[in-house]
Amino acid sequence: MANIEAIRGQVADDAHNALMAVSTSGDIYTWGASTYLGNGSAVSARTYATAMSLPSGVVGSDVKMIGVNGGNQTTNSTNNTYYILSNQGFLYAMGENNNRQVGDFTTTDRLTWVNVKQNATTNMSGIATFSVQEHDANFSAAVAVTNSGDLYTWGENPRNMIGRPTSNTIYDPGIPSSFNQGTDLAIFAEVGGHTLVYLKQGTTQFFTLVTR
Repeated sequence: MANIEAIRGQVADDAHNALMAVSTSGDIYTWGASTYLGNGSAVSARTYATAMSLPSGVVGSDVKMIGVNGGNQTTNSTNNTYYILSNQGFLYAMGENNNRQVGDFTTTDRLTWVNVKQNATTNMSGIATFSVQEHDANFSAAVAVTNSGDLYTWGENPRNMIGRPTSNTIYDPGIPSSFNQGTDLAIFAEVGGHTLVYLKQGTTQFFTLVTR
């Protein structure tokens, strides 16, 4: 590989891990024990960096951010999930979906890229940034921030980690309970294995939805 701009990855254990890289021209690659290519092929171990397919209608110059999600605390056979944010503000995902981490309002594993959805029928749009749980081996979770300052979370919610009402429940994308939509204007968010924090417009302090 050459001219690599970013690398993301998540490791749950020896059998469930994946890394993803994007080049300056928007080519994407993956390697690891539980990888997907986004072209309809099944999960597989790949020792070397292997070219991935882009979402339909997305070209290399459209790729703004990448991410890899995972976590084996609840189910010890969870493979990885991949994400691409386009410069047009659409968020795409594919891979394991047992904890609703793809964000398409199903629990169907996706072998090709699909849009993350705002609700069951509407694709999420106007996304400025996103974060997925890449920091420990435990839980699959994701957060997205829109250009208008809304905050959406989805996936696993251990001890209300993503700010949704019921602990230890899996969630489709939605607004966290303690986030005041229209008043709290988020500009950045980060979800880890224990905490989700976000930055509000007009302040330099991070706010925590909940700490696990």
